[in-house]
Amino acid sequence: MRPRSPWLGCSHADDMSTTDDVFAKLGLRPRLTARDYLLPALGIFGFGFLAGAGVMMLLAPQLRGRLRQRFQRGASRLRAVVEREGEEQEQEQEQEQGREERADLEKLSRSELYERAHAMNIDTHRNMSKADLVDAIITEG
Repeated sequence: MRPRSPWLGCSHADDMSTTDDVFAKLGLRPRLTARDYLLPALGIFGFGFLAGAGVMMLLAPQLRGRLRQRFQRGASRLRAVVEREGEEQEQEQEQEQGREERADLEKLSRSELYERAHAMNIDTHRNMSKADLVDAIITEG
């Protein structure tokens, strides 16, 4: 018979199947692999993820309502700003057209303005000034 090793507790080294068995007999811990670290970490992460998802599912209707209100308020503010800007732009365009029309009319003579006023059926009198005729045409035009 082969002699037994006093510190391994077995008769031959070939009888041991893994290094973990040797470490266990010696009272040492085996070296941990990446898998030994990774699997518990992934398990904890997965549990946290599922717990967070569960809490979100409970709170989702409330959050959805708040978000909808925020978007509606923002959309109404944006709509008001766009409408205000559009109205201001229309007013500026009308003023610009009025200035251009006035400039075109001021280039005409008093007699041409008088004829145009009569063609538009505007009440005029002979002693109206050129500026009065321009104002009357623009007002009625």
